[in-house]
Amino acid sequence: MAQNFSRYFTLEEARAALPDIVSKLETVQLIRGELSELAAEMEGIGTGEGEGKPARLRLREELEQVTLLIEELAATGILVRNLEIGLIDFPSRSGEDDIFLCYQLGEVDIRHWHHIYDGFAGRKPL
Repeated sequence: MAQNFSRYFTLEEARAALPDIVSKLETVQLIRGELSELAAEMEGIGTGEGEGKPARLRLREELEQVTLLIEELAATGILVRNLEIGLIDFPSRSGEDDIFLCYQLGEVDIRHWHHIYDGFAGRKPL
């Protein structure tokens, strides 16, 4: 069954796009860690006037950066499935069927695919 994805990737195109995508995913993960630290810091701040301004400003900047990176990732045509583990799918075709080329941050290369309705559990080696 055909879907209407904004882009379909060949394996070669997905592999060529991967370094930039991995860089953005890694940056998002770093910022997520910083956001957790900021949240903990803000919990420890009293309710005194102005005490939390620098932390709130940093929090806003970090959130804006994450939002921008996520928008950039989405603009590539990939589907971000799980930011925490860096799981993404590249819409692709196998014959007349829509499939996903599947990648998880930390893997050496794109080596798995699955049908669009199978999800991560249905991953198969290329």
